[in-house]
Amino acid sequence: MGGGSGDRRDGGYSPDDWDRDKKRAGKYGFPMGLFVKWGLSLMALMVVLGVVFGVGVFALDWFRAGRDVFGPENVREQFRLAYDRYEGLEALAEQVCNFETSLEAAESTTARQQIESQRLAVANNYSRVRAQYEAAYDDAFRAGLVGPRDLPDKAPALAEMQVLVC
Repeated sequence: MGGGSGDRRDGGYSPDDWDRDKKRAGKYGFPMGLFVKWGLSLMALMVVLGVVFGVGVFALDWFRAGRDVFGPENVREQFRLAYDRYEGLEALAEQVCNFETSLEAAESTTARQQIESQRLAVANNYSRVRAQYEAAYDDAFRAGLVGPRDLPDKAPALAEMQVLVC
């Protein structure tokens, strides 16, 4: 038989075949060690490039986050939300004032209970809107850095807002 690789009748590849093929590769300018070195070098290069690419994407995401926070769309949205919430707080405080006035004028116990129940519901709603307002100002990615400066960072308590609007 021809003596090429894998020519053995049992289909195996002997150490003699390996030596013979190694000599042929060297004879024709294809050293096996060079292929291994190049292969490992390419794999190492791919790992390094992957790490560099990953770090670059991570850094660019932080720059994008800064652009998103200070971008005109976010600033406009945070201003709108801050003013809407502050005006909502004023309206809720005014409702509580109206309920307190109605409570004084109520003649029956049932009417007083109903008015007091509504006043408590509006006071709870005031607390919820106040918490949303303050959470937005506490968050640097929302109104914390770009919120309107003519509004307070902390919403006034209900009693303080009642003094302002009643």
